[in-house]
Amino acid sequence: MVEQLCECGCGNLASPGSRFIHGHNMNLKKFREDATKASIQSWKPGGKNFHRKKHFDKPCKCGCGQIVKAPNKYIQGHHNKINKPRLGKKCPHTAETKAKMSKTRSTPEMRSKMSIAAKKAYADPEYYAKFCGPNSSAWRGGVSSEGYCPDFKDPEYRKWLFDRDNNECKNPYCRKLNSKLSLHHINHNKKDCRPRNFIAICISCNSRANFNIKYWERLYKRIRKYGFNPRLMFE
Repeated sequence: MVEQLCECGCGNLASPGSRFIHGHNMNLKKFREDATKASIQSWKPGGKNFHRKKHFDKPCKCGCGQIVKAPNKYIQGHHNKINKPRLGKKCPHTAETKAKMSKTRSTPEMRSKMSIAAKKAYADPEYYAKFCGPNSSAWRGGVSSEGYCPDFKDPEYRKWLFDRDNNECKNPYCRKLNSKLSLHHINHNKKDCRPRNFIAICISCNSRANFNIKYWERLYKRIRKYGFNPRLMFE
């Protein structure tokens, strides 16, 4: 049987069939501990791997000076500098608080205050330029400035369209925030005033239709064609 070197790293020959000289297996444990310590030391300033540390742990970008583990850029809660004074404090937005906030926002008084605040903000030219026009996420090339077709303003035609839709919001997912109805162009083409291109929905739902346009266009086309019948609408 061929003799082999002791696996503890001492350089001596072990007995045939043995991996260690008697008592040297404890040296392997110590060797591994020393290797672990050396590895840890190599990542500290002055170590051989310290220059590679920039690809791993980095300082938090909020400016606090603490180290964040890769691939994160911020320590949890540090993303918004406004939250810095509240670090370590319990967040006040519990389930109970959120429920109270949602009830408060739905009151007419609160909606009126929010409306007045929004009008004051948009009266500032700099604020308006930042969130409106080409800088808006809902910008579609200025189509809102285009005029409607003549039939759209015809009172008799509008009344007939509302009567056809039973004078109710036809959006099955309506939030019931506003009872006032409006006529919505399903394909968002203001010049297309065919009856099948109109659907009666409330003002709130009409505003929602300006975002995620493809989803709402598909939904309203299917409602116009099938009515709200999920079996037929989503086959």
